[in-house]
Amino acid sequence: MPVRGEDYEWREKTISWMWRIYAEAHRVLVLDDWMRQLHSRDSSLNTKGVVLALSNWQRLLWALQEGVLAQNLFFQLQDEVESVHEMTKMEDGIEERRK
Repeated sequence: MPVRGEDYEWREKTISWMWRIYAEAHRVLVLDDWMRQLHSRDSSLNTKGVVLALSNWQRLLWALQEGVLAQNLFFQLQDEVESVHEMTKMEDGIEERRK
């Protein structure tokens, strides 16, 4: 639906505040159908990375702001919510065991 009149002014202001909203949010949860298909315990970081790269979330204009500015970025997976930090920590632990 097109934005008209005084609503357009509010839309512009809100968009300009998006960086602040994400930067000040304690947690940001990404809800994406592709990511929800993953079983977090069963999927490797590589698999998660590929699914994330192909997800609709990556195509959204504000995804870069969410991903970069969020203090704590979480993804809803099929069986749980997992943070970016948890994903990389899990993979680091696997790499350590391989050495």
